[in-house]
Amino acid sequence: MEFVEQCTKEQLLKLAEHYDKYVSDRRLKENVKAIVLANLYDLGVLKSTTVPPAGVPPAEGKTAVRERKGTGIGAGEAKS
Repeated sequence: MEFVEQCTKEQLLKLAEHYDKYVSDRRLKENVKAIVLANLYDLGVLKSTTVPPAGVPPAEGKTAVRERKGTGIGAGEAKS
Protein backbone atom coordinates (compact mmCIF):
# COMPACT_ATOMS: atom_id res chain seq x y z
CA MET A 1 0.00 0.00 0.00
CA GLU A 2 3.00 2.31 0.43
CA PHE A 3 3.33 2.66 -3.33
CA VAL A 4 -0.15 4.22 -3.49
CA GLU A 5 0.80 6.83 -0.88
CA GLN A 6 3.56 8.11 -3.18
CA CYS A 7 1.43 8.26 -6.34
CA THR A 8 0.36 11.54 -7.87
CA LYS A 9 -3.32 12.14 -8.55
CA GLU A 10 -2.68 11.49 -12.26
CA GLN A 11 -0.98 8.17 -11.46
CA LEU A 12 -3.91 7.13 -9.27
CA LEU A 13 -6.33 7.93 -12.09
CA LYS A 14 -4.21 5.85 -14.50
CA LEU A 15 -4.22 2.98 -12.00
CA ALA A 16 -8.02 3.11 -11.84
CA GLU A 17 -8.19 3.22 -15.63
CA HIS A 18 -5.92 0.17 -15.88
CA TYR A 19 -8.48 -1.81 -13.88
CA ASP A 20 -11.35 -0.45 -16.01
CA LYS A 21 -12.67 1.71 -13.19
CA TYR A 22 -13.76 5.31 -13.60
CA VAL A 23 -12.92 8.03 -11.08
CA SER A 24 -13.71 11.65 -11.84
CA ASP A 25 -10.61 13.79 -12.19
CA ARG A 26 -12.52 16.52 -10.36
CA ARG A 27 -12.17 14.69 -7.06
CA LEU A 28 -9.49 15.62 -4.53
CA LYS A 29 -6.37 13.44 -4.55
CA GLU A 30 -7.17 11.97 -1.11
CA ASN A 31 -10.65 10.93 -2.31
CA VAL A 32 -9.22 9.40 -5.49
CA LYS A 33 -6.67 7.47 -3.41
CA ALA A 34 -9.34 6.17 -1.01
CA ILE A 35 -11.57 5.05 -3.88
CA VAL A 36 -8.71 3.35 -5.74
CA LEU A 37 -7.53 1.54 -2.59
CA ALA A 38 -11.04 0.34 -1.72
CA ASN A 39 -11.51 -1.07 -5.19
CA LEU A 40 -8.07 -2.70 -5.32
CA TYR A 41 -9.05 -4.57 -2.15
CA ASP A 42 -12.46 -5.46 -3.61
CA LEU A 43 -10.84 -6.77 -6.79
CA GLY A 44 -8.37 -8.85 -4.78
CA VAL A 45 -5.38 -6.95 -6.19
CA LEU A 46 -4.42 -5.96 -2.66
CA LYS A 47 -4.89 -8.45 0.13
CA SER A 48 -4.64 -7.90 3.82
CA THR A 49 -6.15 -9.24 7.00
CA THR A 50 -6.64 -5.61 7.98
CA VAL A 51 -8.69 -3.59 5.51
CA PRO A 52 -9.18 -0.03 6.71
CA PRO A 53 -12.22 2.03 5.86
CA ALA A 54 -11.54 4.18 2.80
CA GLY A 55 -8.88 6.78 3.51
CA VAL A 56 -8.12 5.63 7.06
CA PRO A 57 -4.82 3.91 7.90
CA PRO A 58 -5.21 0.60 9.78
CA ALA A 59 -4.70 0.53 13.53
CA GLU A 60 -2.02 -1.96 14.56
CA GLY A 61 -3.38 -5.27 15.75
CA LYS A 62 -6.98 -4.50 14.82
CA THR A 63 -9.01 -5.93 11.98
CA ALA A 64 -11.33 -3.51 10.28
CA VAL A 65 -14.40 -4.63 8.37
CA ARG A 66 -15.43 -2.47 5.43
CA GLU A 67 -18.99 -2.76 4.19
CA ARG A 68 -19.22 -3.14 0.44
CA LYS A 69 -21.60 -0.68 -1.17
CA GLY A 70 -22.33 -0.24 -4.87
CA THR A 71 -20.05 -1.41 -7.62
CA GLY A 72 -16.93 -0.02 -9.20
CA ILE A 73 -14.88 2.97 -8.18
CA GLY A 74 -17.01 5.86 -6.94
CA ALA A 75 -20.22 3.84 -6.95
CA GLY A 76 -22.95 5.69 -8.71
CA GLU A 77 -20.64 7.27 -11.25
CA ALA A 78 -20.86 6.17 -14.85
CA LYS A 79 -18.07 6.27 -17.38
CA SER A 80 -19.01 8.63 -20.16
